[in-house]
Amino acid sequence: MDVSIQKDGNFLTLDADGNRHRFHAVWLRDNAWDAETRALGNGQKLIALRDISPEIAISQAKITAGGLHVVFA
Repeated sequence: MDVSIQKDGNFLTLDADGNRHRFHAVWLRDNAWDAETRALGNGQKLIALRDISPEIAISQAKITAGGLHVVFA
């Protein structure tokens, strides 16, 4: 599985098993499972979509044993 980030950080692309999947930075941030955006006990969202800047960008992304790790600028 390979991961790449668009030059401006607006989206990332995952290539796996001959399939290409593209994910927008806003969507990834809205669906992230970190302590800043989700209640770890029950998964409830702690932010609303309107709280995410439309200017958000992906600065780093890598595949780990636990899944996809994304860092936002």
